[in-house]
Amino acid sequence: MNGQESIEKFLMRGIVVSLLVLIILYPGYALGQKIEPQQVLTLDWGSGENQIGYVFHGVPIGPSDFAVDTMGNICIVDQVNHKVKEFDKSGSLIASFVFTDARRPGSIILGKDDGGIYVFIKGHLPRVKKFDKEGHLLINRRVDVSGGDLSIDAEGSIYVNRPSFEMVKLDDELNQIFRKPQQGEGLPLWHIVNGRALKLREIKEDGKYKIGVRQVEDFRAKKGKASPLLEKGSIIPVSTAEKEYLLSPRPIGEDDEGNLYIVYTVGRRRAYHRRVLKLSPNGEKIGEIDIHTEWRAGIERPFEVDGKGNVYLMNCDEEKVWIDKYPAEMFK
Repeated sequence: MNGQESIEKFLMRGIVVSLLVLIILYPGYALGQKIEPQQVLTLDWGSGENQIGYVFHGVPIGPSDFAVDTMGNICIVDQVNHKVKEFDKSGSLIASFVFTDARRPGSIILGKDDGGIYVFIKGHLPRVKKFDKEGHLLINRRVDVSGGDLSIDAEGSIYVNRPSFEMVKLDDELNQIFRKPQQGEGLPLWHIVNGRALKLREIKEDGKYKIGVRQVEDFRAKKGKASPLLEKGSIIPVSTAEKEYLLSPRPIGEDDEGNLYIVYTVGRRRAYHRRVLKLSPNGEKIGEIDIHTEWRAGIERPFEVDGKGNVYLMNCDEEKVWIDKYPAEMFK
């Protein structure tokens, strides 16, 4: 019996040591943060109502962008078929309208309170267009930025940001308020989140990677209380292990409570994956989750955060495109 007990104690000791090693080397996985998302929408490639365009003049190009409203409805920019399509949270098509513009649409955002759909039209003579839910064109304005992303702050001001070049701020009628060249700081690129421009970079301290804040500018009319963590020169701690690389940190949005979400690439050698970090308005880390991404055929902005703190990721392969939802409670 004593020999049996010794063997059992030895095995239990081995299990405990193994768990400790996992926690030290792979904190994201060992803490249960690698989880399966909810697949909320799946569409085949094609030109039908419940399909998304894929091939454009022989070149594989997927949807350029998508947005999620407070009800969980998803708007997708189908840049090949020149359409905006809206699906409810069960995946049913509830609206679809066609662009008469010959140029391909780019990014899309949804208005805060007016239910408007804003779409950036890329290329020569770029424009921002505002539509209602039925696809009626409400506003059509020329902008002084030839390419980039759309974002919106809590006051309803629209930002068109061309990373490393310039940013234009528009009012709710899409009139240009000001234009600002991006100068002086170089790479990494600006990203506009709720009216604040952030530049993040990877840094290495004590053998581990962290995220450094390189630049912050606030373009909101009513500047809110800045997070002490989001100041130039501050450091954001993340759960990277020793000899684990961190690449390309970038903010992807804020929820209605002011929590900030940052995505970055992490891994060793050729084994990389994406990780999303959630920070409180005070700069405290709430949680991190590991996510799985497939190759993306022309999807320019694959991440979205809704007001409730749910994170959405658009993936695609050779047959279909789908959107995964990572519920807010996964970060706790």
